[in-house]
Amino acid sequence: IAQRPLVLVALLVTTATVGAVPMVVRGMHVDPENLVLTVPRLCGDGSVVFADARDPGDEILGIWAIPTDGRPAHPLTPKMTSVPLFSTDNRAYDGERIFYYSARTVFGFRGDRHQLRSVRPDGSDDRGFGIDMGLVGGLSEYNPGAHSVSPDGDWLALEHSSLPKLKLISLRGGDDVQRVIDLPSSPDYTTDGLAGWASNGETIYLVGGEPGVAGASVLLIDPESGNVTKIYDDSTVRLVPLLRHSPTHSQSDGLIGNGLPLIEIGTDEFSRLVLVDVLTGKRHILSDRTRYPGLTHDRRERFVAFSEFADDERLPERSRLMVIDLKTGVSNIIGDLDARMVQLSLSPDAARIAVMELGGIRVFDTSHASEPIQIQRGVMIGWRDRHHLVVSSGINLTTVDSLDLYDVRDGTSRRIFP
Repeated sequence: IAQRPLVLVALLVTTATVGAVPMVVRGMHVDPENLVLTVPRLCGDGSVVFADARDPGDEILGIWAIPTDGRPAHPLTPKMTSVPLFSTDNRAYDGERIFYYSARTVFGFRGDRHQLRSVRPDGSDDRGFGIDMGLVGGLSEYNPGAHSVSPDGDWLALEHSSLPKLKLISLRGGDDVQRVIDLPSSPDYTTDGLAGWASNGETIYLVGGEPGVAGASVLLIDPESGNVTKIYDDSTVRLVPLLRHSPTHSQSDGLIGNGLPLIEIGTDEFSRLVLVDVLTGKRHILSDRTRYPGLTHDRRERFVAFSEFADDERLPERSRLMVIDLKTGVSNIIGDLDARMVQLSLSPDAARIAVMELGGIRVFDTSHASEPIQIQRGVMIGWRDRHHLVVSSGINLTTVDSLDLYDVRDGTSRRIFP
């Protein structure tokens, strides 16, 4: 009974549409022109951007949905809700459910604790799990920004705020299983953390390590039994995950198939880019001339694109853009980049790759050498489809005033928000 008013409020708000005229959300006048988005996330099929929305006074208005086809933006969840996180069923990129935090009480007022809820992308089936996610506006035992939902939506993994502990919570109806796993840690604990989920339903935890001090390792954890298996162990390197916190990938999607992309930082001038199979522990070296490269893959999880430093002493500040077919092992050099490249994003069909540099965004054709298309400065959100790229205004994702959809065939664009 306690959950029903929340569900009714969410559905009522979601059915409203937002056009050129302002709308009212729970008695508050909301004009999309004045909204500021925070950390927008593109769902896997590219159809909708979900983001925390704030008004000019910095009040959180809930999670908003911005369709990438130009339809009006609208609120997905009511006020005092935030942090959209996708669960993608079997990595099918269908955004089956969106998990979020709610500070609303049963009567619609602000409470002092966050609760976990989830909703479907169309606003239906909004439900709570009765899971306490910590204090609102204060410190909590488990870090609200470091959690991951399994691809099938059955499990929630939470990192402890200050200790090497992992909490696993069952989200299956009627299953009240919660486990706390004690884990090894590297001296620099901030490099550790959740890395993704394997196809067998086990979650992956990364111990970053410190060369000569503590070994780096990758742990496979079975949420059903709590068993921990070490699949990678190297005392000579430090590990850095690449996809877990990438803006163009959801937090649940830290792997390429069952391959975990990592940077191995040793004592040499260059680092290695490796793909570790989390089920077998087999390690595949993609490049041995990297320095924190960007990395991206297509939706079929067959092609990987990354940057590596050019093998030319005359070009110390240049790197080259590479694409590798993981099935055949064939690699191609796509073009030269500024060594200060910030982010990469491969189109769903791997036909194009967008590169965000300090001077703006360039889009390369991966099938043949050609002049890239130049796009204005902004931050890439992701690909709507093979021809269209969603780009935000500004220089970061902390505050986004507008979203544009670029046609990478000719560089034209149109505004999709506000």
